[in-house]
Amino acid sequence: MGTRLYVGNLPFTANENSIRELFSTSGRAVTEVKLVTDRDTGRPRGFGFVEMGSSDDADGAIREVGIAPRPLQDPIPVYSGFTHSMQTSMYWAREGGKPVVMANEIDFMELLWTKYRETAEAHGRTVPRGEEAAWGGYLVLADTKSEAEAWAEDCKWMWDAWSVPFGQDRPPFLVGDADTVTRMIEKTARHVPFNEMFLLFGQGILERDRCLKTLELFAEKVIPRFR
Repeated sequence: MGTRLYVGNLPFTANENSIRELFSTSGRAVTEVKLVTDRDTGRPRGFGFVEMGSSDDADGAIREVGIAPRPLQDPIPVYSGFTHSMQTSMYWAREGGKPVVMANEIDFMELLWTKYRETAEAHGRTVPRGEEAAWGGYLVLADTKSEAEAWAEDCKWMWDAWSVPFGQDRPPFLVGDADTVTRMIEKTARHVPFNEMFLLFGQGILERDRCLKTLELFAEKVIPRFR
């Protein structure tokens, strides 16, 4: 029995033949590809459905395609998505993408940054220091460390309840006052170079004033220390 897969974030230049080819690698059977278009304009909406010939095919497609799809965009977008995987990061080192690595383990990140550079150079790409990957985490800032930790409890609960069961490990939680968060960033920067950060915050979980406080403190008291 076939299995239908949802495929999103497609470039508008994608067509059914290119999607079929992508999912048919390694001899997997694709029985149908359906790209969704706007009913009024006929223009593609950036998503569609792929029906695989068997559940085994569908499982294989999820493992191989869903994690690091062969890019259809040319040139490849600068940011290649979030990862906590050495394999996926090396894929983007070969292809020219920049992963956003949201990891806590210093030894793992040092190895990833080194391997990314080596793999990129082996494929003819020179990567400036600090451009191997972006780093980031989940930001909760308050006037005091204890206050921020109290706010962060709901954010951590939400992540553990709705992300961890689906394979999304906890990102680094940058929680505290401005001094504490600054030290966290500085500690990571001493081990791996990065020129950019990507930060999640409690939008939709924390009250509006707490979200604004987080952004205000980061903009006014943390960012100026890294200029």
